[in-house]
Amino acid sequence: VEIQGSRIFFRRSDTGGEVLLCLHGFPTSSLDYRKVWPGLAARYSLLTFDMLGYGFSDKPPDGKYTTHNQADILEALLAKFGIKSIHVISHDYGNTIIQELLARDMEG
Repeated sequence: VEIQGSRIFFRRSDTGGEVLLCLHGFPTSSLDYRKVWPGLAARYSLLTFDMLGYGFSDKPPDGKYTTHNQADILEALLAKFGIKSIHVISHDYGNTIIQELLARDMEG
């Protein structure tokens, strides 16, 4: 999917259940969740993506690789799919991105 002029790789399993967002850390990718994906998909609709600069997503030399921009990309991805409520599993850098989204939500 294209967001902010860059291709962002994502994987989605829409089973109609509650959405579980799986966020990778540094310096990995969405492949972190490949072994647990089938088990999680039995209970949740899943969404994961490779952050800008990671995995199969674009790595523009002049890209904005900040926490704020990665959170902007995640918000755009969720909006693209009409996702308004999520559960989250994350680690490492993914925790930082989610923390930014939580702060934005608290600010309104």
